[in-house]
Parts: sequence; C-alpha cells; structure tokens
Amino acid sequence: MKCIVIAAGEIKDYSLHQKYIDDQDCIICADAGARHALAMGKTPDYLLGDFDSLGGKLLETLKNIDNPPELIKFPENKDKTDTHLAVEFALTMNPEKILIMGGTGSRLDHTLANITLLAVFPDAPILIVNDNNELFLITDSTELYGEPGERISLLPMTPIVKGVTLRGLKWPLVDHTIEMGDSLGISNEIIQRNAGVSLTEGKLLVIRSRD
Repeated sequence: MKCIVIAAGEIKDYSLHQKYIDDQDCIICADAGARHALAMGKTPDYLLGDFDSLGGKLLETLKNIDNPPELIKFPENKDKTDTHLAVEFALTMNPEKILIMGGTGSRLDHTLANITLLAVFPDAPILIVNDNNELFLITDSTELYGEPGERISLLPMTPIVKGVTLRGLKWPLVDHTIEMGDSLGISNEIIQRNAGVSLTEGKLLVIRSRD
C-alpha cells in the first residue's frame, strides 16, 4: 500500500497526478490539499491539519459526503506544518511508499520545508511529485531506470556527501566528494536505461525532471 499525502501547493496537471494513485492507496490530505483530491475525483481517507485554509463550507461538505474522511484536528498554533504532520501520520501505517503531491509551489517557505522532509525522514520511502519533477533522497544507492536524454540533478542535503559514483549518465563520477552548495550535480543526463547513483556517506537529493 502507498500513502498519498496531498498538500495545498500547486497542482496543474491533475491527469498526470492521477496516474500515481491506485484504488487501494490511502489518501491523506493536509488541510486545503483536499481541494486537489476532490478535483482528481478522489475522496480523502483522512483529512488532517488545523483547517485554517480549507474553509468551513468545504469542510462541512466533506463531513456530509458518503464515506467521509476521518478528521484529525490540530491547533492552529503548532510547531509543525500540516504536511509534516501528514507525513508523520502516514509513517505510522508502514506504507511501501509515501507520495507527496501539492508539496511545491509559489510559497517558497513551504516548498523548501517539504523538500527538507526527505532529510528529516531519510529512511522513509518518500517521493515528492509535481507537474515537472520527481524528488527523492538516497543515503546509499538507487537505480535510475529512464529514457536517454532524461535530466537528473543531484544536490547534497548534508554538508558533505562522499563516495558519489554515477553510472549510465552523461557526466559520470567515481568515488567523488560533493559539498553542499556545489552545483556539479545539476542537469546531468541519462544515457543508459539502467543508470545508477551510489554514495558512501551523506544524503543526496535526486531530482528527475520532465521539462
């Protein structure tokens, strides 16, 4: 089972996001993320947050539909964002994967906070998706199955990432050290369908770009 965490950020291509969701997945909406779920024809299983941005009218509508979501209410004055709380809740279900949708957008503070959740939970199988990208974190290795020409960027999420080795990419590396702030890993490119990335120390953000 996957957990789909839908936040209130930007989603334009609903048809693209719908392809990530299976009928058996658990859908957890962080506050106004419920608007996106409904726009995709999905009813949340859980609606979580302080409900400051959802609006009372839509909240009442959700309470009165068939099979309404379970509401998990938090106070408005809290130390974590609704998306952070939704991810923590998803982790209690021990899912195979957690997909965060609507986690990026014009609110740069929320976008960065959501991306750094990958580093907060480095051992969790979390994938952030938006209209143009997939983002995930690695602490050891990963296979990158894709089409030649696909863009891949790698950004350190710790001060130093050691032992970075890239294969099947246009610009390979062998046992390389990348420091935070180094743009060496930006805009690499898959040249073999079974490319891969590995490292020996640190946390590395992988960004697969569709645009």
